[in-house]
Amino acid sequence: AEPLANSVQISIGGVAATASFTGLVSPGLYQFNVTVPNLPNGDAAVLAAIGGVTTQTGVSVTVQQ
Repeated sequence: AEPLANSVQISIGGVAATASFTGLVSPGLYQFNVTVPNLPNGDAAVLAAIGGVTTQTGVSVTVQQ
């Protein structure tokens, strides 16, 4: 896997998430290893920004503690 040249900002539920790895694992396939912040149970929106470009909206992850 190759680390990305540009920094990546990831938020889950509007809270910044810490990424331990962001990279290109195969042509066109990116991998982000992220620690989910402490959030209340339920669906949380996931957004990533790379080089000023933001991912699509409407993507979520379900949080259950």
